[in-house]
Amino acid sequence: MTERAEPRSPGDGQWLLLIIFSVMGGLLFALGGLADGPLVFGICSALLHLYRLELEVHLERQAAP
Repeated sequence: MTERAEPRSPGDGQWLLLIIFSVMGGLLFALGGLADGPLVFGICSALLHLYRLELEVHLERQAAP
C-alpha cells in the first residue's frame, strides 16, 4: 500500500525565486543592499509566519463555544 504525499502549500516552490529577487533588489542599493535585501525578506517572512500562527489561534478561540 502506497502512502499519499502531503499536499503542498501554494508558496512552497517559490522560496528560491523570492530569495533571488531579494538579492537582486539588494544589488540596486550597492554592496550594503546585498546583505540587506535577504535580511529584510527573512524578517518579513518570519513576522508573517508568526502572524499567521497567532491568527489561527485567535480564530480557534472565537470558534470554540
